[in-house]
Amino acid sequence: MYLLNSPMQMFYLAVAEQDYPQSMVLASSLISIFNNVGIAVGSAAGGGVVTHFGLNWLGLSGGVFTVVALIVLLLLNRVRRQTKNE
Repeated sequence: MYLLNSPMQMFYLAVAEQDYPQSMVLASSLISIFNNVGIAVGSAAGGGVVTHFGLNWLGLSGGVFTVVALIVLLLLNRVRRQTKNE
């Protein structure tokens, strides 16, 4: 998580600066808020997986979250490119 934190912050702030320059403070505060939300959701999901399926399924469930995050990232990138070209 910490390895990707700085590039994510730079990306969000670049988007905010380009599209919504008046919202730089809001964009910078949302980064830490959603990092904490992600940690909470991941912890709850991991706890649920361990409780209901066992520790052996934890890696597979983490892989599923990774694939879902990659799909969301690709979709958001596509939407951003389409709106930027218009």
